[in-house]
Amino acid sequence: MKTYLRSVLAIIMIAFCACEKDPTFRVLSINDNATRVTNITTTSAEVIVSIFETESGDHYNYNHNTLEVYYSTSSNPFIESYKIARCTTVYAGTHTIRLYNLEPGTTYYYAPKLGNQYGKVSSFKTKGITVETGTATDITSSSAKLSGKCTLNGSTLQESGILVHMNSSLSYTNCIRRFYGTYLDFVANVTGLMGNTTYYYCAYAKDSEGNLYYGAVKNFTTKNQSIRNAKTAVDLGLSVKWAAGNVGATYETDYGNLYAWGETTTKSSYVWGTYLYCNYKNAWSGMTKYTIPDGQTAGSWYSYNGTFIGDNKRTLTLSDDAAYANWGGNWRMPTESELAELANSCSWDWVIFHGIQGFWIAGPNGNSIFLPAAGWRVGTDTHTLGLESYYWTSSLSSYSDMARAIFISSGSSRWESKDRFYGFAVRAVCE
Repeated sequence: MKTYLRSVLAIIMIAFCACEKDPTFRVLSINDNATRVTNITTTSAEVIVSIFETESGDHYNYNHNTLEVYYSTSSNPFIESYKIARCTTVYAGTHTIRLYNLEPGTTYYYAPKLGNQYGKVSSFKTKGITVETGTATDITSSSAKLSGKCTLNGSTLQESGILVHMNSSLSYTNCIRRFYGTYLDFVANVTGLMGNTTYYYCAYAKDSEGNLYYGAVKNFTTKNQSIRNAKTAVDLGLSVKWAAGNVGATYETDYGNLYAWGETTTKSSYVWGTYLYCNYKNAWSGMTKYTIPDGQTAGSWYSYNGTFIGDNKRTLTLSDDAAYANWGGNWRMPTESELAELANSCSWDWVIFHGIQGFWIAGPNGNSIFLPAAGWRVGTDTHTLGLESYYWTSSLSSYSDMARAIFISSGSSRWESKDRFYGFAVRAVCE
């Protein structure tokens, strides 16, 4: 009987096992052929990953609950400098994973990973302009030819060109020269440079979104330049020619002399009491020449009843012009409008030229002059020699006791009206 029961149970178990199917599991897999990148911008992109579902008895492959995208500028995004974007709700179909904070104009390598399954590595390039800086050619003591090239990579070009500086830390807002246009290939003929000087430069581009792109920073050194005589007339392409150096200087690197406005010789003390055209010691109101109706009725150019009795002269005559009196010929002091033309129509670079600080000024035609920081005088003292300076014009101010001058210091300049007794530098002009 026992033997019979065992036989029946064995038959039942065999029948039961024969009717049971092997266990099956839901398995998700990456469709490498359908993975792609879309909506690429300068700083982001979307990776579309396609997932399909199969059945398998392999329980090890079941753990597919997280989809990740590895990406890097390295060709192996799973190992080197990678970042990860992920999606935790995974199902059969397509999934969009967005990559942020990318660099413009950069090639990225990416690959999806689903559970323990690795997808194939592919690449894409963000929008953004690729810029190449060319080699400097045709270098002289005062000029060089610089070039650059842009590749748009799907971007729209707004501006391109060359940046030039005297140090390697140059950018769109930190440069002494900027040559620009809207060309993919461009050449800039840079003129008005100092001799025996190293300049740094790079090509750049700006896209329609305002993003800036730079090429490699390179440098070149100009050839040696001879020091000019101060009385050399330099044609800058302006309405008048400018002297290479200051009145009272021998060479363009000399500071020269400092003169009160309207005086033609130097002196030991610069105050109202020593001023040639002042009757009252230590008083501005004693002007005897170059007076205009300025409303300052306390001045000697008004009568006791407030009537203007001055000479109404607004510009120095040649006899009172320090440039003409000392150099003769066609030399004279510049008017305010002529010095304004120099300021507005030329590039001004604060430099150290043969050990002297000042502005290197390049005209529209590429020729240049050096304006040293010659200091200024009041009383018996000379101030800020080698750091700052004032340069007189031949033009009176809107007040009779003042004349127009331009002030220069490290990297800046400004117009001022100053008391006529001050001792300032003079730069001559000629027709």
